Amino acid sequence: MRKTLSILVIVSLFSSCYLFHYGQIEQTEIYKFNGIYLVVDSGFEYPFYNDSTTIYCIDTVPIVSFLDFEEVKKQKSRYGNIELYIKLNDKDKIKFAEATREHIGEKFVFILKNKLISAPVVNEEISGGELVISGADENIINEIVEYFKKIN
Repeated sequence: MRKTLSILVIVSLFSSCYLFHYGQIEQTEIYKFNGIYLVVDSGFEYPFYNDSTTIYCIDTVPIVSFLDFEEVKKQKSRYGNIELYIKLNDKDKIKFAEATREHIGEKFVFILKNKLISAPVVNEEISGGELVISGADENIINEIVEYFKKIN
């Protein structure tokens, strides 16, 4: 019984997500635009950039893209930890507020250069268009800030 259940779970995982091979996206796979995506039950499968065992299926369209960001910067929290601060433009902060309100307790993922770099949990509706991501690797935060500078 246990072996049968394990096989069903494995088959179910592979049938609900597109297959990801060897930690690299094959040329024939879909390229994801830089942005914030919703984690879904079925979709394109992405592993963390530094941990191929942690994999998420993500939606096909970003909630917001990096082009919707008005400001991105690295900052320190009141406890001295490095955080990523993002301010959305006026048009997209409403769309983001709706998405966060509808998905409290769920994960969103950040895709940058076709890599999943962060998967924070939505704790509450983000209605003001400003978000702070804590607990991310400082090198990744620096990469996001530098990328934002290049596109603006």
